[in-house]
Amino acid sequence: VLWKAPGAPASYGNFIAATLGGKEQVVGFDAESLGGWDLATGKRLWAVKPERRSDFNVPTPIAVGGRLLVAWE
Repeated sequence: VLWKAPGAPASYGNFIAATLGGKEQVVGFDAESLGGWDLATGKRLWAVKPERRSDFNVPTPIAVGGRLLVAWE
């Protein structure tokens, strides 16, 4: 294993690498939330959980100009 982070299993969308808030991170949906993980250490930096647990977390996030574009149902 070259890199591993704690959290729920990955969802269907792809994870991306982005610099957000001046921090290089891996960003994507796991089975429970959208989040960012430190690229160097794998430590969870932040998480956003949808209001309903049954929301379908599929779209791949897009980083544009230091901001994150995401969608979920």
